[in-house]
Amino acid sequence: MDKDPNIPAGHITLKEASTLSGYAPDYVGQLIRKGKLYGKQVYYKAAWVTTEDALREYMQRENEAEKGKVVEGAFTEKMQGFKNWLVSESRLTAFFKIFIYLGLALSIAFCLVLFYALSVNIDHSLEQRAVKNIEQNAP
Repeated sequence: MDKDPNIPAGHITLKEASTLSGYAPDYVGQLIRKGKLYGKQVYYKAAWVTTEDALREYMQRENEAEKGKVVEGAFTEKMQGFKNWLVSESRLTAFFKIFIYLGLALSIAFCLVLFYALSVNIDHSLEQRAVKNIEQNAP
């Protein structure tokens, strides 16, 4: 297969880069357009080309970045999971529901104790009045 005369020496097409890297040709072109990978536009057919060295260098940088992300990412992911667990809406909702129900139960218990104390006090007062009335009316 003859090399296209418009492709500069040492450059490869996106299809060849795809074969070397395992990336899709469109993705390699996207990397070039974003400036993450060296590339040059060949005006014939408006195609992009890159070099094998640039492609291997990019792949090495990506592999190193992924290794760093695995170590750093594991801790960060665990912390994020804990934070999400701690502050998740459903857990907060459940906490506030428990808090409200507990407050309601304590309020009802307090009211019942207060009602009991007042009724005992009133009953005791009525009993003392009755005893006084009996003593005053007794012959």
